[in-house]
This record gives sequence, structure tokens and C-alpha cells, in this order.
Amino acid sequence: MDFAAHFAHRGAALERLKAFLPRAGEAYARERNYDRGPDERSNVSCLSPFLSRRLISEAEVLLGVLSLHKPFEAEKFNQEVLWRSYWKAWLEMRPWVWQAYGASLEQPLLSAKARATLSKALDGSTGIPPFDAWRHELRETGYLHNHSRMWFASIWIFTLELPWQLGAKLFLSELLDGDSASNTLSWRWVAGLHTPGKTYTARKENIEKYTAGRFSSSANYTLNENVTLPAGLESSRETKAPATPVPLPEGRLGFLLHAEDLCPETTDLSRLSFIDTAVWSPEPAWERRQAAPRVREWDRLAIEDAGSRWQRTQAETPSLVSVASPEQLGAWARERRIDAVIVPKAFVGCTLDTLLSGPLPLNLPVYWAMRSYDRTLQPFAGGGFFSFKKVMPSLLKHIGSQGSSLEKVEYFRALETEYKEK
Repeated sequence: MDFAAHFAHRGAALERLKAFLPRAGEAYARERNYDRGPDERSNVSCLSPFLSRRLISEAEVLLGVLSLHKPFEAEKFNQEVLWRSYWKAWLEMRPWVWQAYGASLEQPLLSAKARATLSKALDGSTGIPPFDAWRHELRETGYLHNHSRMWFASIWIFTLELPWQLGAKLFLSELLDGDSASNTLSWRWVAGLHTPGKTYTARKENIEKYTAGRFSSSANYTLNENVTLPAGLESSRETKAPATPVPLPEGRLGFLLHAEDLCPETTDLSRLSFIDTAVWSPEPAWERRQAAPRVREWDRLAIEDAGSRWQRTQAETPSLVSVASPEQLGAWARERRIDAVIVPKAFVGCTLDTLLSGPLPLNLPVYWAMRSYDRTLQPFAGGGFFSFKKVMPSLLKHIGSQGSSLEKVEYFRALETEYKEK
């Protein structure tokens, strides 16, 4: 699929969902693992760039699928949507994992020999044909098939012997659907740092089968298929409890739009009366993730689209004001005499880091608005990968029965120190 920047709007997300829905059942389960190349993506949804910014929500996608397919028919596709939610909720309860990943990037991770290997990996000149092809595809399109992402990560870690953190950094920089939770935790899972006794090993036979023979003639490369498990897991540390609901504040309310939730009009937020709306600039998050130009342009246009749609729900709202620091947020709130700011929930990752990069404006309550979908799933994501998988059928049944009410939000207050103290 061509992910040109002009697709970075909600209309394109809805069109893509509508086109894919008939194939979300048995056809997806049968064909989903095949990567036939960037010109043939009909076997997968390609919705992830839209979902990562919530130009379309997970609840909308799942409800669309359940409207056409029985749950058992679309089990595989529904699971993939729920896994994204699992990663997000799991990391939300363990912010120290994200912080440790960021801190590791500040440390020297490479020997002189490894630096030469890293240069070849980044250039796509390792001599491993599938890996090099995926590296060029990532650079040119901002997208990779999910199966190829796992192969790429496995080769990076176990064959090239490069630190997983640098591979995760590359993906977060260049993937259009770069999601802090899904990306970081997927790389950790491949490396064997998430599920006890489990890594993901890329095998030539598997690659040749599921790439439809595209690399079968390249028989002169070898992969490390004898993977050694890591010494231990870090994820056994105590988890952070979910936030406690508090009442919606009263007074003159301001709204802060940001790039992690670009369709707030699908929630009850659209029914509230806001004095004014500010847009949290994506530039600080771009700098943190060293976002590629293609990613920046996609974000910019997606935010413009969201701002236009949101303004249509707020008849009194003037032109949107861009703010890029807590100080600018405070100045905007003082100028508009705002008593409290409502913010769609930002989860642990780059966007939240920038929102909490300094002291929030003094005496300005900030309330995070969490979608009911997230609130429903979060309690089940505290454990491991397989324990969450067991409850997926019940979650899907609940989602199907609740319908559009899942898009209603609940309100939470988060102090600026909440994550920094962890």
C-alpha cells in the first residue's frame, strides 16, 4: 500500500477499513503471514499508521469486523488489534521499562567491530538479502509487514549481534506507525526479555516460505538459528496500579489535542463546552524519537485533519493555538482564563514524555480523559502475554455487546510527578 502523506487523514482510515473488512476473517487467518512485497498488501489491513494516532480507534475496527464476521472467523485479526492494546496497557503499568530503554540509549552499546556491523545494517548492505531488502523498504515506505518486522529484529539481535535497543530506535524513527509501546515491547519479546523461555528465531526456511520465494535464490547467506536465551527477565518488578477515576472538573475548560488521539469527536468530549483548544506540537516528540521526514509530514497532516474536524464540533473555538512546552501551555491557559485542561489520555512513550518534560503550569489542573475501551482492557494486561490471550474471547464478547458506548470516556487526573517518581 502507498502510504503517501496525503493519506494521513481519518477519511483514508475509514476507506481502508471498509475495503479490508471482507478479508478480515478466514482469508486473513490463511494469508496474514505472507509478505509478498510492498506492492502486494491485500492480505493485511495496513491500518496501523492510522491506529497509532487514533485517526481510527481500535473499538471502531473491532466493531466493524464483528459486524461482518463471527468472532471465531476473525479471531486472528481481532487478536492483532488487541495485542496493540495489550502492549500499551502493559507498558503503562511499567513505565520504568520505557525509562530503562531510553537510558540505555545514552550509554555506549557498541564495540568497534559492532559499529561497522551497525553501519552495514543501517545502509542495507549486510549481505543478507531479505534483511537488506527490508531495510530499503523501511527507508523508502515507512512500513514493513509484521512478520518481516520480527524476522528483521531477530536477525538484528541474533545474527548481526547488535543491541535490540538500537533496532527499536531505528523502527521508532522510521515507521509511520511507530508506537512507543508496541515497538519497544515487540523488540523485547523477540530478544527474549518479555516472556520467560521465549525468543523469536528467524529461520531461512520460514522466510523463504512466507515471502513467496522472493529470496529463495539467495542461498549463500546464513542466519544464527541457535539462539541463547537471556539470563533473566526484568519485568517481574512491581507494576503501577491503574489511575483512579475522579469527577470531571467544573469551570472554564480548555482542551489540548495531541498526536496520540486524533479523533476526540468520537468520544463524549465532543459534548462538552470548551473555552478554547490548543494543539500540543509534535516537534518535541519528533526530536525524542529522531523521526524521519516522512513520519514528520504524516504527523503534521494528520494533526491538521484532526484539528479541522474538532473545530467543527466546537462552534465557539477560534483558530487552534500550537503549544510546545508546559510554559506555553500555561501562558495560553492564563490568557484564556482557563480553570482546567482536558487532555485525551497519553500513554507511556514519547508524547507523554514531552507533556511531562517540565513542571505543569502552577494551579492549572490537568485531567486525562481515558477511553472506556482502554479502561476495559487495562486490568487484564497486568500479567504476561499468554494470560492476556486467554481472556481475549471474553473481551471481544464484551466489546461486541457494548457497541459504540465503548467510545465514551472516563476522566482521570494525573499529577506531573506520576511517572517521574517511578
